[in-house]
Amino acid sequence: MATAGELPVVLLFSDSICKYVANHVPPSPFQLFVHPNRGARVADVAEDVYRHRNVGFGAPDVVFIHVGTNNLSTGSLQEVMRDFNQLIGKAKDYFPASTIVMSSILPRLDSRYKDDRRATVNTQLASLCDARGVHYCNNGDNIDRSMLAYDCLHLSEQGNVLFADHLYHCLSHFVQVHQAQRQN
Repeated sequence: MATAGELPVVLLFSDSICKYVANHVPPSPFQLFVHPNRGARVADVAEDVYRHRNVGFGAPDVVFIHVGTNNLSTGSLQEVMRDFNQLIGKAKDYFPASTIVMSSILPRLDSRYKDDRRATVNTQLASLCDARGVHYCNNGDNIDRSMLAYDCLHLSEQGNVLFADHLYHCLSHFVQVHQAQRQN
């Protein structure tokens, strides 16, 4: 956790969608450490959280987790939500002094089935976050084709810039939430 005069620390765990975020985030009032995991599913990110539980700079102020799109085509909805529940539990256990934020899955234009399932998972994830006492970042349901690469799954250069800007505002908000909670 940041002390007086130090910038707050944000750990961002994700699948590959956030791999270029750090390249496009404007100068920040926080230190951002991005840990992308290509092809990661929810359980994989839970392992990443475990591996980074003893980070060298102490407890992060905010732990932000963006994952789930790679879970949309396999497993039952109950299995996906069980994995999210376990991920939230690990994040809370390993970073008890941090503000934990779960990020909604971005829209999918490559498959109507996957996009419908994404919407269902996001609705249930928001409820799970509320029940578990962690924050939920709703990234919205609108995405323009120009924001996506040729595969209609990964972000284009423009998409990376826009998503990084969106995350910058979300992360700034949750850093402020964390600092306000610490003062109370």
